[in-house]
Amino acid sequence: ASLTAGSGIPIRDLQGAFSVTQDRIDVSRLQADVDGIPCRGAGGWAWNGSGQATAELGPADLARIPDLPPEAALRGTVRARVQASIRQGVAEVSGTAAAERVAIRGFSLGDGSAQFTLQGGEVRAEATFPEMRLSATARGQLDRKDPLAVRIEARDLALGPILRGIDRVKDSGLDGTVTALAEFLIPASQPSAARGTLTLDPVRLTLVGEEWTNRGPVSLRWEPTGLQVERLTLA
Repeated sequence: ASLTAGSGIPIRDLQGAFSVTQDRIDVSRLQADVDGIPCRGAGGWAWNGSGQATAELGPADLARIPDLPPEAALRGTVRARVQASIRQGVAEVSGTAAAERVAIRGFSLGDGSAQFTLQGGEVRAEATFPEMRLSATARGQLDRKDPLAVRIEARDLALGPILRGIDRVKDSGLDGTVTALAEFLIPASQPSAARGTLTLDPVRLTLVGEEWTNRGPVSLRWEPTGLQVERLTLA
């Protein structure tokens, strides 16, 4: 009826059915509530070291993600499906996720989807939020110290809803749209050490009744020490 795992993670209502032979163990059904997240799965494992499994998770509340900074104010729900296999000591994992009503700091991203693969220590992932014309990809080696390469694209992104969530500029009256391309290198063990570039083109701003547009791409560089504006020309 109740178990705990790891650092006190509660597991409730664990139910399953399995069979064991001299060659393998097969789990035809396994389900539980893990820290409030419904989980279901099945799979098999041969004593020679090969096996496969599938799992479904959710719906899960994004606000309950462990160690998430409170200021992120992440909201929404997500469902995920994961498939995994091990053959000759090589693990392959793939999965898909569907998110609903996602919001960050009060800024709505809407519904989105994601998929990922992990093969030979390399992870590849991509996510899209069609309502916001927002997409992101990530790629890197998990078993190395090399950072993850992350690319984010946003087309005709409305600035008003974003700026209203920032105290210093929420009453400035600034509005408009931008198309942005961000490319970052993010160490998996220390995300705060991320560095990368942000290119904005086109930029259309409205401030105090006046319109501002860019003359050439706006280029910014992000380093762990702060943000540097490399090129900014507005008319």
